[in-house]
Amino acid sequence: MHVISFFSFKGSVGRTYLMVNAAYALAKEGAFVVVADWDLHAPGLTVMERMHRPEPESDEENKARRNPDVRKGVLDYIQGALHPYDDDGVPDPMTMAKPTRLGQNARKRDEEGHDSFKGDIWFIPAGRFNPTGLNKEYHDQLLNVMGHDLSDWIMEPDKSSSEPQLLVEFFCERVIEVKHPDMDNRPPDFLLIDSRTGLTEIGNLLLKAESVNRMVLVSGFNDQNLTGLEAVIRDIQTVVGYNELSSRLSIVLSPVPQGEERLKTERVKKFEELLGSLAREEHGVKEFMPDAYYVPYHPHVALNEDLMVESYPETDLAKAVFDIVGDIKRKSN
Repeated sequence: MHVISFFSFKGSVGRTYLMVNAAYALAKEGAFVVVADWDLHAPGLTVMERMHRPEPESDEENKARRNPDVRKGVLDYIQGALHPYDDDGVPDPMTMAKPTRLGQNARKRDEEGHDSFKGDIWFIPAGRFNPTGLNKEYHDQLLNVMGHDLSDWIMEPDKSSSEPQLLVEFFCERVIEVKHPDMDNRPPDFLLIDSRTGLTEIGNLLLKAESVNRMVLVSGFNDQNLTGLEAVIRDIQTVVGYNELSSRLSIVLSPVPQGEERLKTERVKKFEELLGSLAREEHGVKEFMPDAYYVPYHPHVALNEDLMVESYPETDLAKAVFDIVGDIKRKSN
C-alpha cells in the first residue's frame, strides 16, 4: 500500500479537491483507494455527501442508519491512542474504512456500460462530526487531543500489534489490513491522507512519518504561500535528506489564474528560483529537485463539488490531475 499525504501551508488552494480528484483518477484505472480525513479542524471530506456510505437498499436499513453518515473516525482513533485504557480502548482504523457513494456510483455506471471504472474508493472520516446538528462532543475531543505532542506518541501494544508503534505508522498498518470483498479480498493500493492546513500538530505528524511514502505540497503563488512552502520543504529536508527529496515530494501550484500573463510569469519565475535554491548542485548540475505541477483555475470548482476528472475529463484542470496521478503511479511501483 502506497501512502500519500496532501498538505498546504495556506488554505483556499484546492488541496482537498485535488486529492479527491486524484483518488477518483486512481480508482478509475483499477486501484483500490482509501481516503482518510485528518483535517480535524475543518473536516470537509467528512461532510461531503459523496464520501458517505452508499444509501441502504431496504427501508429497514435506512431506518437503522443515522443520516447524515456520522461515525467514528481519525479523531476517535487519536483520542483512544492517548487514553488506551479507557473503556472504549483504541478504535481500529481497519474497521473505520467504508465504501463511498462516489465509488459505488462509478462502479454501477461501469456495470451498465456507461463508463470504465474498475477500482473503488473507501473513506475514513475525521470523526463524529454532524453538519446538521450540534457537535459539542467533537469539539471536546479536539480540545483534548490538541493539548498533546503527537509527533513522537507511541502506541501501546495491543491485540493488533506486538510492538509499540508511532501513531501514523500504526494507523497505516491497520488500514493495509482492509480487504475489498468484490476485488478478490485485496488490500488497498493507495491510502490518501488529507492533512491539516498550516504548521500544526497533525501537519507535522503527516509530513515526517516514515510510513508516508510521498507528500504532495499544494501552494498558491503569492508571497505568503511561497514563503511558507519554502519553510515546509526545508523542514522536510531535515527528515528525509536531499537524496530522497525528489522521490518523496511533489509540489502543486494551484490555482493558476487565467490572464495576468506578465504577473503570472513573474510568480512562476520566483517559484522556480525557490526550487533552485533548495536543490543541491553536483558537478555543476542541480539535483534532487522535486517535481512541480501547475493546476489551472476553473470557475466551476468555486460553484460545485463535481469532480473534474469525472464530469469534465477534457478540461485543462482534469488533465493536470491525470499528470499528477501518473507521476504518483510511476513512483509507487
